[in-house]
Amino acid sequence: MRNKSFVGKHGSLGEFLIKGESVTRMWDLVGSAFSLINSFFIIQALSLYQFGLYQLVLAFIGLVNSFNLDLFDTVVNVEIRRYFNSGKIAVAKRILKEYAVVKIVVAILMTIGVFLGANLVAHYYGSDVAQFIRIASFIFLITTFQNIEMIVLKNSFSMIYYSAGGIREVFKFFLLFGVVFYSYLDISKILVIHILGLLGSLVFTSFFFWRIYSNLWLKVISAKGFFLNGLAKAHGKWVSLRFLLAKFSSGNINPWLIKFFINTEAVAIYFLAYNLVAFIQEFFPVNALSWIFLMKIDDKNEMGYIFKRSAKYLFWFGVLAGLFSLAAVPWIVNIIFPKFHDAWPIFKVMLVVFPIFGVYKIIKEVLSTLREYKTLTLRMPIESLVNLIFLAVLLPLFGLMGAAIAYVAVYVARILFFYPALIRLHPNFKIKTKDIFSFNDDDIIFIKKIYQKFLSTFRSFFLRYR
Repeated sequence: MRNKSFVGKHGSLGEFLIKGESVTRMWDLVGSAFSLINSFFIIQALSLYQFGLYQLVLAFIGLVNSFNLDLFDTVVNVEIRRYFNSGKIAVAKRILKEYAVVKIVVAILMTIGVFLGANLVAHYYGSDVAQFIRIASFIFLITTFQNIEMIVLKNSFSMIYYSAGGIREVFKFFLLFGVVFYSYLDISKILVIHILGLLGSLVFTSFFFWRIYSNLWLKVISAKGFFLNGLAKAHGKWVSLRFLLAKFSSGNINPWLIKFFINTEAVAIYFLAYNLVAFIQEFFPVNALSWIFLMKIDDKNEMGYIFKRSAKYLFWFGVLAGLFSLAAVPWIVNIIFPKFHDAWPIFKVMLVVFPIFGVYKIIKEVLSTLREYKTLTLRMPIESLVNLIFLAVLLPLFGLMGAAIAYVAVYVARILFFYPALIRLHPNFKIKTKDIFSFNDDDIIFIKKIYQKFLSTFRSFFLRYR
């Protein structure tokens, strides 16, 4: 039994966690507020069919992006952090440079390939789609440059890491407002605005990236050798398979299955519910925990202790978030988005995942940090099978409600596979059921500490910008 509280033993670590989540929540509030307004512009401007087509284009880009090297970001992040912790910054820089070059080359080839090959998709779906896909093809290049910057920002523990999404939505808001004021919105203009929003976010984060890179990395002479090849041989097959299966398992393939079994308008209704659930999930306090695990990457006992506490808090946070969303969100959103009416039954079913959503996210973070890429990959065939079987059987029988049930089933499958695998490989991460439903003095002290820090951060923010 520990004789020191979580806060007492991990004073500086706890402070970092609370500060990280406070800053993250600030950026989430900014991003979510502007995202809500942007969604209002888009949903009001497009018909259900047009909104469904817009989502299908983004889903297609997501499917193609399965072949990008974003799938290796987690491995590179972990390896760079390991070399940083051991003082081998020259090796970390070498890995970063190698990875950046390869990513940029692949992104250029993908952009050219999708741009020139848009007519192949248009042949199946219609000539208008080719124009939309050509516009969206530039997403690959912009996000690649920003992902490279994110590796540096995350490994330097810069809070700007979490600003990218919020800044993107701010840029999009001003662009959408300008177009609505002077002209009108259609799918092409919305896609262009999306790309310009990504570009604006890239310009913003580039300033901080360069400042950090010039201070910590620029003067370091890269180590000699080719390290990326070794990482690819050690982890590449599992990481590649995992992300390829992930891209095809649910988020990017589901819209096309819904279109096949129902129609394009049904894709729009599904995404109205799906996007709202994802919007609320952004408020789950899991972001800073990935940094904590990176800090404690060589101390599994500490990681296990932090994991068990965090899993309990996230479970109850999910319960409360689900109850609040069930009671308040439909009433609030109906006023702003009357088109959401048909999506409410699907939304309510999807809320069932909230208690396990945060737990799943933290288990995945732990497995990634511990480099258990084989485990992360092996669950994908099961998840893909569950998703496809549920959709193939339930969509014809129950329509979109079948898609909502499949969404819940996928999360249940993730937990049922991940958690037993984690405790089999690392027994010190095992959570006792009674601990989930009990609160002691350590919990009360930690929760009070979080509340006080959040309150202090919010007050400082508003005093600074009033």
